[in-house]
Amino acid sequence: MKPLRISLFGGGTDYPSWFELHSGIVLGGPINKSIYWEYSEDSKELDIIKKVSSFLGITVEDCLTLRNSKFLSKGLGASSASISSLIETVSNKVLSRNDLISKVTYFEQEYLKKNAGNQDQILVNSNKFKVLRFSKDNVFEDDEEIPRDTIHTLNAKMYIVESKKKRDGELKEINFEDNAESLGAIKEIAEEALVILKDKNFNESEFHRLLNLSWKYKKKILTDSDVKFFEEEISEIFKMGASSVKLLGAGGGGYYVTFFDRKPRPSSFNEVIKVEFLE
Repeated sequence: MKPLRISLFGGGTDYPSWFELHSGIVLGGPINKSIYWEYSEDSKELDIIKKVSSFLGITVEDCLTLRNSKFLSKGLGASSASISSLIETVSNKVLSRNDLISKVTYFEQEYLKKNAGNQDQILVNSNKFKVLRFSKDNVFEDDEEIPRDTIHTLNAKMYIVESKKKRDGELKEINFEDNAESLGAIKEIAEEALVILKDKNFNESEFHRLLNLSWKYKKKILTDSDVKFFEEEISEIFKMGASSVKLLGAGGGGYYVTFFDRKPRPSSFNEVIKVEFLE
């Protein structure tokens, strides 16, 4: 079983094509929603099981079924979580956390040739909110701690809202050269947010301002038709009473993370789910 993840700031700067030239930072953590495999009489996920088996050089004879697969391709790191869980389930030896993270990263980026960053593999194999830093020479977890009271404040108000837009296939690759200005701004916002999150006198209004500001730059990376659709949904989420909203993942549909001071007002969205960061 592996938790899903929410990254609040810095998404996009965790891609090697970006951080090997400019460095990157992500602020996020695992949440209290998970994805896992269990033994069953049949399996609907034979393709990924075969690929993982081939990658590990083993034979998997038992039937396995992925539970909570509805979270796949929704911007919650479910792909890395499912692969991490599968490797742990079928591996014939106990893997250290670092070994598992390395295997999942290599499997996604090199073996499958997926357009994937480096945050998910770490966050879904973590047990608390993390500050991740990326550079040409290293990918590491910063020791900077966020006060527990701040995490409690976020957890009391955090929800995910499912977009009505469904992803159709792989997301297009980000053109890092064309989007250097936007990604640079996303990185700067993450650094500002880190200062606010570390402060014992947590400034909620400034946190919400930065989370909303990050959308200004993230939308420049997406296609115009997607942006129009997402902005209409974001407007509806604010009408529900949200203080801040962020589209999760690399775009193309999925979930928004959003914060409410009070219970969300009724809306046309199918799923509005209360979630919390693990502590």
